[in-house]
Amino acid sequence: MVQKVMASGDYDGSIWLEGSPSIENTSYWMGLLIDSKAPMVFNAAQRMRGMVSADGDQNIIDGINYILSGVWADENGVSRVGSVMIQDQNIFSSREVQKGDAKPGGYVITGGYGGIIGSMGYGAKLTFLPLRKHTHLSEVNYSKIPKFVPGITLMENGEISTVDVSVKSEDGALIPESMPMVTI
Repeated sequence: MVQKVMASGDYDGSIWLEGSPSIENTSYWMGLLIDSKAPMVFNAAQRMRGMVSADGDQNIIDGINYILSGVWADENGVSRVGSVMIQDQNIFSSREVQKGDAKPGGYVITGGYGGIIGSMGYGAKLTFLPLRKHTHLSEVNYSKIPKFVPGITLMENGEISTVDVSVKSEDGALIPESMPMVTI
């Protein structure tokens, strides 16, 4: 569904809201799999709704401002940054962010290459551009997944045979039963 929405061209960008224990994984995988030329922003709240200093609201506002700012776009209006996670006024590359501590805030860079790529303090500002493949440039994005992949099956006579495994339906949607379970 996310791929279909982002490929429609009807949206200037997207904001994905998720709980802090799992959003780093979602932002990482969507940043690789969703073929989007528009920005994809991921946010999590660190405090319960209604608490003083509800950072969740500010993270969403920062996400909207990031999309509207256009700092993510190249000269053709295409995302040059890929998916990002915006937390506590930091713009993280989705490939290099992790929840490092179980407390409000607690997001840190991972991978050793400096995953904070900008800030939202007084408007969206990028300090460097990540060069890793992402979204529309990814080698494993949705558009590059073939309709069939090779597989093996055990025949009734006990022999092993190769088969084509359908991974996309006729309308191009992924077939959930054909997807391998990925756990981290």
